Amino acid sequence: MKHCKDNEAMPKVAIAGTTTRHYYDDQRVAVQTLVSGGVETDDRYFVFGNYIDEVLVMGYRYSTSWIDFYYGHDHLYSPVALFAANGTVAERYEYDAYGQVQVLAPNYELRTTSLYANAYSFTGRELDTLDAGNCTLMHYRHRAYNPEIGRFMQQDPFGTASISSHKNKINVLSQYHDGLSLYQYAIGNPVMNADPHGLWCIGVANPFTPGITVMPPPPVLAFPLS
Repeated sequence: MKHCKDNEAMPKVAIAGTTTRHYYDDQRVAVQTLVSGGVETDDRYFVFGNYIDEVLVMGYRYSTSWIDFYYGHDHLYSPVALFAANGTVAERYEYDAYGQVQVLAPNYELRTTSLYANAYSFTGRELDTLDAGNCTLMHYRHRAYNPEIGRFMQQDPFGTASISSHKNKINVLSQYHDGLSLYQYAIGNPVMNADPHGLWCIGVANPFTPGITVMPPPPVLAFPLS
């Protein structure tokens, strides 16, 4: 179990005196705790499938017992439904092309927020709602993504050397592997592609066959990637 590795979310303070802590199993959140006044007020655990962002189960502690919920996904591994243990739909989720989410009741009535505090959203990544809901960001490991504008908030770091001794800090073939725009998401085709590491795009093999396959590998770097 690892906590706060490089390129992973640090403890988040959303409300004064309240901190959300993430405990990682490699690159995925295994346990999440909410701490207020030095006391844990909420505990959750998550189970993932074979794909890196395929969240399958969310369990949270209620009093002295645990309640489990199960995710249903689309072809991009975006959760589209949250199921209770008895198989009934507890909540639904719909997305526009670039990942803005609508939370729906089982009867498709619109909800302003998830009743179950489900943070997993577009392509199986966590959605952070900031500034009283005026800003939404998703952490794709190496960069933050804004689904409202459909762009990354930082340049693509792939192909860029972090070692100051390098005279040429950019490998052009690697830097522009996904095109000339260093901020674009999924090569402009978010319905068919994803970018789980925030480095290069991967594509869906077939829209009718669940599962994501890696596109041709990027060129070999002339220097180590940090």
